[in-house]
Parts: sequence; C-alpha cells; structure tokens
Amino acid sequence: MSANKIVLNISAPVSSVQQQTIVPVESAKKMARKDKEFLWELDSQVKDIRTQLNEQLRCLDYRMETQISVVGELQDFFRRRAEVELDYSKNLDKLSRSLSARHKEQKQK
Repeated sequence: MSANKIVLNISAPVSSVQQQTIVPVESAKKMARKDKEFLWELDSQVKDIRTQLNEQLRCLDYRMETQISVVGELQDFFRRRAEVELDYSKNLDKLSRSLSARHKEQKQK
C-alpha cells in the first residue's frame, strides 16, 4: 500500500533534524491542483495589473501631448507679445524724440 503514498522531505530548523512526512497521493494531487489554481490566479492578476498600467500609460501619454501643445501655444503667444512690445517701444521712442525735437525748436524761438 506504499504505492498510494508520496514521501515529502520537510526541512525543519528543530536541532537540524530532517523530518519525513508521508502524504497520500490524493493530497499530493490536491496540492498540485491548488498550485495550478494559485499560478492561474497569479497570472490573471499580473495580466490585470499590466492592463491597468497600459491604460494609465496611455492616459499619461495623452496628457503629455496635450501639455506639449499648450506649451507650444504659450511660446507662440509670448513670442508675438514680445514682437508687439518691441514695436510699441520703438514707436514710443520715435514719438518721444519727435516731441523733444519740437520742444527744443519752440524753446529756441
């Protein structure tokens, strides 16, 4: 009847003595089945996590692309604003020179 039993060696730290446990074949099959179920569940959890991470990565990519376009628009805005302010300052400078020249002419008369 020992054909229906499997011997498993279990290391126990109890004074470095090895113990042998006799496990029936049915229990070994149940253990194998439980291990398979555990591995299957672990695999499905890993797939779920991978799917969630991929979705999050897509969201982050979309957000990054949106922010890049916003930054590009801001760059264009400030570039145009700088051009307008430069033109405005040049025109103010011309106006002040022309007014100061008129003022000098009127003083000299």
